[in-house]
Amino acid sequence: MTEAPLDSGPRESAHVESTREQLLLAAEACFARYGILKTTMVDIAKATGVSRPTVYRYFEDRDAIILAVIVRRSHKLVRHARAFIDRQPTFPDKVVEGLIYLVDHGRQDEIVRLLVTPEHMELATAIVGASQAAVGATAALWDPIFAEAQALGDMPADIDRGSACAWLTYVQLILIGRIDVVPDDPDVHRAMLRNFVLPALIGKRLPFQA
Repeated sequence: MTEAPLDSGPRESAHVESTREQLLLAAEACFARYGILKTTMVDIAKATGVSRPTVYRYFEDRDAIILAVIVRRSHKLVRHARAFIDRQPTFPDKVVEGLIYLVDHGRQDEIVRLLVTPEHMELATAIVGASQAAVGATAALWDPIFAEAQALGDMPADIDRGSACAWLTYVQLILIGRIDVVPDDPDVHRAMLRNFVLPALIGKRLPFQA
């Protein structure tokens, strides 16, 4: 990869974004190969084909790369989830099946799972920053869905959307992270969400689902 100076023009901005993206892809590959804690800036530089100082020009330290990778994967999950949710026919389906999708795919992604199950305290700084960004992205996913539901009368108008978005995001993170106490079974999740989460959003209880 050609190492060019960082300028503010459109051409160099595109180069910066392209290089940054390649560094993040290389970091993901290194994390998968060596583990997050064992991956070094040198590993990422070699995998990208640039010098170690070049990596530091784009990222202050390894925590910054970890943060960027987690945020990137989280936003990718949210984008795919939105496409899936948009295909669901009713508001209850959007909530329940959308959360099932987010939890299932979040659990499968070891990097996203770090948001709620950090492997080591050494990652605390990166995890906190990534968690805040991921919560914001997921809340932004639900807000237009809730706005539409309120406009159609499927969700009570007096429910504060910001609080509801944040709460639903916390539910999602709990289900992703607590694999030790929450069964890895979509049908169990689906029944819990339908019986205890959905009623709070639609303002009424549906027939109980075992």
